[in-house]
Amino acid sequence: MALKVILTAAVLTLLTRAGVEGNNDGVSSGHCGLAGAASLLMRPASPSQALDPITIVVKNNNPNEEKTYETSVANGGILIGAMTRLMMNDNSFTFTYIMDINYGPFLESVNGVAGNNKDQTYWELLVIKPDGSTIKPNVGIGCYIPNAKDKILFNFTTWEWSEGCQEV
Repeated sequence: MALKVILTAAVLTLLTRAGVEGNNDGVSSGHCGLAGAASLLMRPASPSQALDPITIVVKNNNPNEEKTYETSVANGGILIGAMTRLMMNDNSFTFTYIMDINYGPFLESVNGVAGNNKDQTYWELLVIKPDGSTIKPNVGIGCYIPNAKDKILFNFTTWEWSEGCQEV
């Protein structure tokens, strides 16, 4: 019980900071903020979680490859957890990410293929919902919470410089 009280206090601190530092929604700015902290309050104290099935599809148009993987995510868990679970259980799936101090994990490579600025390539995250609709989450792998039977699509694609952008 004492641990639950301490964790609740820590989450409330995160909620307060997310509201002050973020744009008050904490999600659209690229990090979990309020939504992530609030979801921690709703988690059961038990370490055992129900697992929901999801599908991960890796699509690379150059060369034309598409691989499909079945995995699971803890109910209310984040996508990076499901990806890690998949990588631990299937050595044909790998991924790397860079930890950004402001925005959290940024997906760098999938199955050995990395995006880069020179070629203007990256891994786009799309989600195909069970009803067939496709969404582009406004958060990344460290904050997106998949639902049961979601199909997560990692699409290796290109981007274009827009006016006003500069390379760093």
